[in-house]
Amino acid sequence: MLFNSIEYFLFFPFVIALFYLIPHKRRWILLLLASYFFYMYWKVEYVLLIIASTLVDYYAGLQIYQSRDHSRKKKFLLLSLCINLGLLFFFKYTDFILENIHLLIGWPGVSDSPTQLNLILPIGISFYTFQTLSYTIDIYRGELKPERHLGYFALYVSFFPQLIAGPIEKAKNLIPQLKRKIVFEYENAREGMILIAWGVFKKIVIADRIALVIEPIYAHPHDFHGVAIALAAMLFMIQVYCDFSGYSDIAIGTARIIGIRLSLNFKNSFFSKSIGELWSKWHITLMDWFKSYVYIPLGGSRGSRAFGYRNILIVFALSGLWHGADWNVVSFGLVNGAYIVLEKMTYSFRVRIANFIGLDKIPNIHKAMQIAITFLLFSISGLFFRAESIYDTIVMIQNLWSANFLSLEQYSKTGIWHNIILIPSILLLFSTERLLGEETLGQFLSQKKLLIRWLVYILLIGICVNFGITGEQEFVYFQF
Repeated sequence: MLFNSIEYFLFFPFVIALFYLIPHKRRWILLLLASYFFYMYWKVEYVLLIIASTLVDYYAGLQIYQSRDHSRKKKFLLLSLCINLGLLFFFKYTDFILENIHLLIGWPGVSDSPTQLNLILPIGISFYTFQTLSYTIDIYRGELKPERHLGYFALYVSFFPQLIAGPIEKAKNLIPQLKRKIVFEYENAREGMILIAWGVFKKIVIADRIALVIEPIYAHPHDFHGVAIALAAMLFMIQVYCDFSGYSDIAIGTARIIGIRLSLNFKNSFFSKSIGELWSKWHITLMDWFKSYVYIPLGGSRGSRAFGYRNILIVFALSGLWHGADWNVVSFGLVNGAYIVLEKMTYSFRVRIANFIGLDKIPNIHKAMQIAITFLLFSISGLFFRAESIYDTIVMIQNLWSANFLSLEQYSKTGIWHNIILIPSILLLFSTERLLGEETLGQFLSQKKLLIRWLVYILLIGICVNFGITGEQEFVYFQF
């Protein structure tokens, strides 16, 4: 069930109404059934994978906590890791591995078509796998006590607002909230609804409209050069941001209405002054997961600089692989890891250069330059993320530096010039996020007069209804 579908906007008000009508002790049953229904609406049989992960980690968590023998604790942790990662690797990476084996050992006479299972990737498996793994790892580390109520644990794994694409929640944040007695609060409902509306605006007005503009460019990269490639690169990263942060807003808003606060997943990402800062504000819960369970166990920044740089590259290579079974997305991760390593290596040099040319005396201009350069570098890395193949990525990078970079013909071929909705919508997005700072739109509006609040509500809903792209386009991160 898609967040931008009519079915969802019938489903979630019904669930919320029932939630506040039934006794507190029975609400977990309602939310669990609603979550399984929400997931089964896509493919019924794959709910068995969620149930399997739930049972394995519930049992493993209890055994890890109760065991006094360290080796026994490790055995049950390995059970959790092997089953969860095994399912993830089987469904997500089997065909990728078979394809690469075919390329490595191929010889004359062997079929040009590699053997593949053509498995359908269970939607959201990357997200709920990482969420359940964090539970057993935290128990193993002694940072968390296991949840003994199977129903609440099952709800933690499958809670429908964040089941498909996060935020990836740790048990210590979500489970206590699921068990807490919640009464209806107008402020929660108001903030939740405005978050949902803002998320829908990002998705159907901006992200889905950008998808229509850039699809021909990525489908036929040889036909475009210069400014067209540059626009495709920049618009795609705005599309991904609006698509994914829009999903997160709807998820957080839905949960907020029933008094549950999910973790923030994005925070003014495109106003970052460096790639490192950008990734601290982009898909925050995933990067926190990698920091907690990969980067720090590898040694983090302890030891030599080379050791720390190696760990950064490992984390970003794995984060790229998490995004998909494709060398393009692995390259996307490695490119961003390399950006951060270079930033760290050249920090002192860049500060001296900036001071030498006097940028330290004009901090606003210096900051604007840093933001622009960061966005451009991130956009270039996005070519790896979006292009159909490594070859297409190389073609687009080559064509980007074409001699006719500013060709008006190339610009007009993108079709963006006649899209009178897209450009104002992007400007509205960035100006609003700049105005909000660290606040959400709901928090910001809570400080305004009633008339101003309702004018914003009506304007936002009117834009979505009149200018949103219909057709229930899938969210980009559903494929992960």
